[in-house]
Amino acid sequence: MYDDDDGERGSDSDGAEDATMSMRDKLDAYVGRVNPRPVEHWGRERDPAYAMLCDAFKGRTNLVMKTRTEEYRDQYNKKRTRDVEYTALANVCAAHAKIAANPGGYAYACDRKTGVRCVHACAFNGYARTLAILIDAGGADAYAKTTCGVDAFEIAASRKHADVELVLAGVEEKRLALEEKLRRAPLDLEEAARRAEEAEARAKKFEEQNRVEEAKRRMLEEEARRARQRAAEERAWKRLGIVPTRRMLWKGIQVDIDERRGVGYFPKILREIPKARPIAGAASAGAAPRTLG
Repeated sequence: MYDDDDGERGSDSDGAEDATMSMRDKLDAYVGRVNPRPVEHWGRERDPAYAMLCDAFKGRTNLVMKTRTEEYRDQYNKKRTRDVEYTALANVCAAHAKIAANPGGYAYACDRKTGVRCVHACAFNGYARTLAILIDAGGADAYAKTTCGVDAFEIAASRKHADVELVLAGVEEKRLALEEKLRRAPLDLEEAARRAEEAEARAKKFEEQNRVEEAKRRMLEEEARRARQRAAEERAWKRLGIVPTRRMLWKGIQVDIDERRGVGYFPKILREIPKARPIAGAASAGAAPRTLG
């Protein structure tokens, strides 16, 4: 089926000679690149997949306008881009809407004798959009082969359908990415285990540091408490007229030192601080204050 009314599209870009060509003449000129008359039947009528395969093979070839992006330099010699129209042949499946409504059913339709599937029909006739729907939405196998060992890749290459080859190239890219992911899966597991071990080691180290810091903090708090207690005792001794001594280590022995007189004593425990006040006037009379030890 041809649309002769579209024969004059793209005449500006194709030149004056193309402007005089009809749609049929243009299609005949590209007969080696496209399928000008898509096959409208396939296989045996008694085959369950016959009707679906017929739908997949039916179609038409139209001359359509497309755009491509090209670079150019403006008056200031700066690189810019613009969209340019050009004429291109596009194969359209007549049953595209039916296939899009039931991609799963068409994806698994197969001629029992020849092994031909709808993906082969799309590759043969150049139905790139329909092929993409069969693969993406229907789950069709782009690598399925006929009984003679031909797949959609070989058919599209021999028919020189660039749009179909582009769709199949995307399928191949996804397959390679999946294989790479599966190949790296053990490495990823090892990397995850290594990272988990490192995280556990860091957590243990952090916990040990926290334990050391907590012990240090408690020791400092205990020292501060003892210093406060010692200071309170010294203040109490001074109120009672007792000269406090400083305890230090002398030749491996702890002794109490009376710094005022320069005398050392073995330590004595002050079990109870006397509650009675010192005798009034004793200090004023020149009596020496009492000392511990």
